[in-house]
Amino acid sequence: MADKADKKAAKRLVYTLSEEVTFGGETFTDLEYRAATGRDVRKGLNIPKLGDRYLALAIDLFEQPEDFFLSLPAGDFAAITDIIDGFFERRPRA
Repeated sequence: MADKADKKAAKRLVYTLSEEVTFGGETFTDLEYRAATGRDVRKGLNIPKLGDRYLALAIDLFEQPEDFFLSLPAGDFAAITDIIDGFFERRPRA
């Protein structure tokens, strides 16, 4: 399906964690993620609870399980929600 191919072809971005996080026997200092697509935004808007919306989008964009995000320091989780908020902003035409 084109959706999977689009995810693999998307430019990878990096978020640096405020501190090392160990999850599933692996230590993380940063997280790679991809920019959201219209499909991601539509999916997120269809989730009624705002907290669940952020979590669902984080799982898809950062490709980590729910428990990973729930184990992050609060500041890092808040920063990830800010990243996701940025995908919902309308940018003016140049």
